[in-house]
Amino acid sequence: MAIAADADETEGLVRPDVLVITGDHRRERVLREAGVTEAESLVLTRDDDLGNLHAALVARELNPSIRLVIRVFDAQIAEQLPDLIDNAVALSSSSLAAPGFVAAALEGEGGERFAEAGRQR
Repeated sequence: MAIAADADETEGLVRPDVLVITGDHRRERVLREAGVTEAESLVLTRDDDLGNLHAALVARELNPSIRLVIRVFDAQIAEQLPDLIDNAVALSSSSLAAPGFVAAALEGEGGERFAEAGRQR
């Protein structure tokens, strides 16, 4: 299941095995329609830190046990998020990519793997 903001965004998400709900991911009605009340997890990836946090809080109200993965650009918010919202993890695309860019700059393009947040990348 996916949530798209509008019809234009929906086009990029069209797959036969994915149901797409169109609407504002911060709205309770949209999250309910997307099945958040029964979901085990929710991944929020919009390019909008505050919108993602708002949607996470609404989802937590609807389903207190849901696991939340939230895309957050602001490193300070990402660092403090697990203390603010239980069972949530913040991922910052820039912080995840940074070690790879540094390794490529220092060692060249060798396909080297690196560890980030306890995972091999």
